[in-house]
Formats: sequence, C-alpha cells, structure tokens
Amino acid sequence: MTDSEPKVKKSKLSSGDGPGSSHEEQEVVIDFVGRSPEEDDVEGITQLLVPLFHSSGVDLPELVKLIIEQKNVGSVIKEDESIEENQNEDEDDEDDEDNIFGLNTVLDLTKNKESQCTKQLRKFILSLAKDHAEDYSAVESLLSNDTSAPVGLIINERFINIPPQISVPLFESLSKEIKGSDELSDFKHFVMICKIYKPSKRKVKSKPEKEASGILWSNAEEELINEEAEIKFEYPINDEIDSAVGGSWLEKDEAMITYRRLITFPASKLNSIIEKIKSSLSYVCVLFPLNVFKN
Repeated sequence: MTDSEPKVKKSKLSSGDGPGSSHEEQEVVIDFVGRSPEEDDVEGITQLLVPLFHSSGVDLPELVKLIIEQKNVGSVIKEDESIEENQNEDEDDEDDEDNIFGLNTVLDLTKNKESQCTKQLRKFILSLAKDHAEDYSAVESLLSNDTSAPVGLIINERFINIPPQISVPLFESLSKEIKGSDELSDFKHFVMICKIYKPSKRKVKSKPEKEASGILWSNAEEELINEEAEIKFEYPINDEIDSAVGGSWLEKDEAMITYRRLITFPASKLNSIIEKIKSSLSYVCVLFPLNVFKN
C-alpha cells in the first residue's frame, strides 16, 4: 500500500481458540488501518504465516523477508493507533503497536524461481498436489517455470471474525500494485491457499467434485474466488497449530474440522472477482466506510 492508510471503523473481533472452542466469547471493538509491510512487522507477519506453512519446508524468516522487501506491494492490517492514542494519551501499550491482524500480498513464483524460498514454495505446493489433487499434472504444468505464463501466490491471511468487507480495498490495492510494479511479472494465474471448516461428522473427500453443504470459509470472500477456480483440492491441517489465528464459536455450534483448500484461477479474472466480492458484500458496506481506503 502507499502512504495513505485505509481504515475500517469499529470492527468487532472475538477472542478464542477457533471453531468448537468452549472459551467464553469476548467482543472487542477495534479500528483498523492498512499499510505496506515494514521491518517492524516481522513478528506479526510470522505469526500469521506459521499456520499456513507449518511443516512445509519453507524457510519462514526468508519468506517474511521477501514479503517485506517487495516495496509498495501488499498490505498488513493493524489497529489504528492514532485513535487509541487520542483516547488514552496517558497509556503506553507497546505490545498493541506490534499486532498484525491480517496480511494480503502476492509472491512471484516465476520471476524469482531461482531464489531458495521460491523453490521451497513451489516444492510445497507440488507435494500437496501429489498427495491430494485429482490432477497432479495440471498443477505441475502450472508451476513449470514457463516465463510466458507467470504464476503468483496470493497470501490472504487474517484473524477470524475480522469483517470480510475489508478484503475489497485490500484486493483493489493489490491489483493496482501488481499492475504498477516493475518487480512483478505480468501474471497469468494465481494460486491461493484458503482456510475452510467442515462438520466433523461429514466424510470429507480431498478431491471435491461438488461443493458439500455445511462448509464454512474463514475468509468469506474466498468462497467467491473459489467459484472461479480452475484447479482446487483440499487437505486437513493441525487444529492446534492453526488456532493462532482462530476465533470463537458458540458451544451449541456443530464441531468443525479445519482444512486448507488450494485453488488456482486466471489472473485476468481478478478484477471481475473483486467486483463480485464488492457486490456480494454490499449489504455490510453501509456499516463500514470503504471509501476511506486509498484510491
């Protein structure tokens, strides 16, 4: 993001350990801002990425470094400290200043193919496809290092219960930054790894041909992106590891099992997907002033 800071007013964030948590629900009202990743964000970004890349073989410190080194590409979501300072001028809470509530960015898997971190990312995706994809060759072809068809890995991670309409300005900014960057390729395809929840009583296939009912998406906008996917497959993950970015569910809710779903879609559809997300989430946009995000 540029120097201008996007904001979402009075967003509600619940604490807890994730779906099925029996912890008492606590509601906190937070004002958010978004800006480009900086050196001070290393710890917060790392915490967000640990669940996604746990046991992946990806060098996480190098990955975070790569994300931060991409100038004016991607965004982190933080608490609006200026409001907090105005309300509590006498309080000094340095811990809150370091909190990162979300990350939205892209990594070039083609242009940076020789970097060790990129090689690890490609190997991780291919290993997942080998174990879980219905058509491994399609994924292998997508990641074939063909410079005429560059691939970007979109990372869209945030704490659960942050309202999904925040994704609209984040993706709008990312789209503009991709077009305006001299460091990134002219992507032909994107890869995303999304988080979903399924009822524990349901028998889950790792290669879904049809969408089963009862699926919950941690980031609601990703369900709309999934509708445009050319390749998709899913795999179970360790709930204890993933609870780092969890939220709370009511005890009466059905117990859910956490999965990750890898999807690919044409880069040419990104802007139309953003419009689709914007339209689908318009019913909540009245409550949240999206117009204050950067142009």
